Amino acid sequence: AVSTWNARPAPYGNVWANDAIQAARLGLGDQANQGMKTMLHRYQNYPNGFTNNTNGVFEYFGVHLSVMNESLLQSYNDKIRVFPALPNDSTLVPRFTLLARGGFLVSSEKEADDIKYVGIKSLYGNPIDVINPWGTTAIQVRKLSDSSIALTSSAGEFQFNTEVNGIYVIERTSKKLDSYTYSHLTGTPQTDARYLSDDTFIGITNGMPLSNGKYEAEHATLNGCNASGDDAASNASEVINLKQGSSLTFANVIAGSQLDVRYATMNNPGKLGLYLNGTHDQDITFPNTMSWTGTYATVTVNTTVPQGASIKLQYDAGGSGANIDFIQVH
Repeated sequence: AVSTWNARPAPYGNVWANDAIQAARLGLGDQANQGMKTMLHRYQNYPNGFTNNTNGVFEYFGVHLSVMNESLLQSYNDKIRVFPALPNDSTLVPRFTLLARGGFLVSSEKEADDIKYVGIKSLYGNPIDVINPWGTTAIQVRKLSDSSIALTSSAGEFQFNTEVNGIYVIERTSKKLDSYTYSHLTGTPQTDARYLSDDTFIGITNGMPLSNGKYEAEHATLNGCNASGDDAASNASEVINLKQGSSLTFANVIAGSQLDVRYATMNNPGKLGLYLNGTHDQDITFPNTMSWTGTYATVTVNTTVPQGASIKLQYDAGGSGANIDFIQVH
């Protein structure tokens, strides 16, 4: 299964790609973590992490939520696995309470390489099957209500019966839960309005233009079109499905006197309108590249781009489509 995953033909090739979920199910923590970053890098359009890709906007966000859950807890085959797919990062200190199949609320904490405990609340009194998170280290299952020991085991997988609403602690016999110190957190809910200062910006560039003047199309504001993966494209993504009325807008660009547009099209030629700060500047024609993906060309136009301007490429009446990889302001 791991070999199949490593040899898959189109990694992260669509906005709903399940690659990172599959990596978590296979116990590939680093790949699952990197997969979430890849998906965000390719398809995120808004500061909250969402995409405007209409080919799967909700599935896209669900991918990230599923990967995080599957990295912390798995119970898909009725075997409970705690922290099965975390990245190799000793500074990561995850804690969770999640619902597992069979009606079990599972809690755990991990710091560096130390999984401190596994807590189980049984909602329906079903029997439970747990993969030993410490390998074959000896464990005991302690019933919290009376501190009685329900099970001791050094197996890699163990089962025990539970009671309705029973709470159980799985701990190593050599390092019990009470060997840790704990803090009980308290606080007062914040009910007042909160405000950002006037000089606060939202976004990865902190409101400043990129210094090299290169802007990936998939990071533009997309209207009636969407990003799609292509390994031959810059950043392995292009913007596709431009039709009449569609546009992509690059905000807050640097000043320049030339604009390069890298594209692919099977129209002969493609043609899009170029708008600066909302005003039509000129039409750009895109000679046929004989392919919508895989083969790209660059068109250079002379124009005066003011500092901080917005650049929009729009499919106007009488135009024809082209897939856009990126623009470069010189």
